[in-house]
Amino acid sequence: YYPSGDKPYILSGADDRTVKIWDYQTKSIVHSLDGHSHNVCSVLFHPKLPLICSASEDGTVRLWQSTTYRAETTLNYGMERAWALAATRETTKLAIGFDEGCVVVELGSDDAVVSMDGTGKVVWAKNNEIQTMTVRGLAGGDDEDALPDGERLPVIPRDLGACELYPQSIKHNCNGRFIAVCGDGEFIIYTAQALRNKAFGQAIDFVWSATGTGDYAIRESVSRIKFFKNFKESRAIKPATASADGLFGGHLL
Repeated sequence: YYPSGDKPYILSGADDRTVKIWDYQTKSIVHSLDGHSHNVCSVLFHPKLPLICSASEDGTVRLWQSTTYRAETTLNYGMERAWALAATRETTKLAIGFDEGCVVVELGSDDAVVSMDGTGKVVWAKNNEIQTMTVRGLAGGDDEDALPDGERLPVIPRDLGACELYPQSIKHNCNGRFIAVCGDGEFIIYTAQALRNKAFGQAIDFVWSATGTGDYAIRESVSRIKFFKNFKESRAIKPATASADGLFGGHLL
């Protein structure tokens, strides 16, 4: 079953070598995933990550995006047929049972996806949910009321809403009015206070300017960089290198 409960979806795997997502209310097929070359023995919605996992007698475990249904990767450990899958809500790990043993892999990263502006306002991602709070003044002053170094701050987070993509990075713009959420080859720019959509697009990398409120650049591919001024595309360039592997913003942008 779909883990969050907001979609009436259920998974099935079969000897026709496909994984199917069903709407159990309408009893209709939402999507069919192809790629395995033998019977599909086990399927799973990962309870923490936006992934569909499938194990097959072809010896592979395939991972798919649970929102876009795009194929992410294929795992093959050469341990004959894959029979069983298991995962927990507390971690990003996935356990796989094969003919010749068991493998536990850690998917993605447990590093925090977070950004803080110059006034102490913090925005972070908890799966697809975006939350915010302010740390300004929480540590106290220079007197005896100040919290000692290393103490946890007593914070009360506020929910901003759900993001349309799975966040892999969050970045405030220069004045903290907007945040860019990036992940899965896409970016979305939201207002920082109410999570209203301002702009979106395809990008491998995203960087803000250090001065202009709506000025930023994206790396669309290894050979194409686009610049935006006040949220509108101003120009595009082809870097004078064989391939661009990264992008850096700031004052030069």
